[in-house]
Amino acid sequence: MAAKVGVRYTLENPYSYITSNLEGFGIIFENYKKYKIKNFIFASSSLIFGGNKNLPFDEDDYVNHPVSLYAATKQASELMAHSYSHLYKLQ
Repeated sequence: MAAKVGVRYTLENPYSYITSNLEGFGIIFENYKKYKIKNFIFASSSLIFGGNKNLPFDEDDYVNHPVSLYAATKQASELMAHSYSHLYKLQ
C-alpha cells in the first residue's frame, strides 16, 4: 500500500498527502521502470467522482472536479499511471 488515506486529515496536514500520494506514486513508477516489473495493479478511490450524481459510478463519468485534496491526489495518480503506461509501455 502506497498512499495516505482519508479525507479529514487532509485539512490538517495537506502536504503529507501530496508527498505520499503524488511523490510516493512517482517513486513507485520510477522503480517499476528501473526493475522492469512485469505487472502493476493500481486501486484508486471512488472519491475521484466528487459531486457526481450518476449512480452507480461509471469509469467514463466526468471526474475533473474532486471535492477534497485526497480525491485530487488520487485523480492525479490515475493520470500519472496513464502517462507512465503510455510513455513506457507499462501494463
